[in-house]
Amino acid sequence: MLKKLLLIIPVVLWLAPLSAQDISSVKLHAHNDYKHEIPFWQAFSNGFESIEADVVLQNDTLFVSHEVATVHQKRTLQSLYFQPIEQALVLSLWNDRHLQLMIDIKTDATKTLDKIIETVKKQPAILKAVEENLLSLVI
Repeated sequence: MLKKLLLIIPVVLWLAPLSAQDISSVKLHAHNDYKHEIPFWQAFSNGFESIEADVVLQNDTLFVSHEVATVHQKRTLQSLYFQPIEQALVLSLWNDRHLQLMIDIKTDATKTLDKIIETVKKQPAILKAVEENLLSLVI
């Protein structure tokens, strides 16, 4: 019994500071979630504050993929992230939270970045969310 107690006490002492931490300060980051059917909605509805998307420019379209060889025609930055973000904003689902969308460019940096900027400029709800500090686009 004493032996078990001596094993348990260090574990409890080690875990005690963790229980005192404010859980609301934990920030969740989603990466490679584009492998899911509805990646934005899954991350957003589960309270993630940071979402990362790997982006490939191919045939003037921004695809969400880790590499050119794994591009799927229906998995675009627009359909997986920009449209759902706009829907969440328009439907007032945002609730004054802040979300960071990290875009990791996997193809030619200049051409891909130019296309991302061109695409974002066509997203009025996203531009407004960035201005209101509800959304950060990190590239």
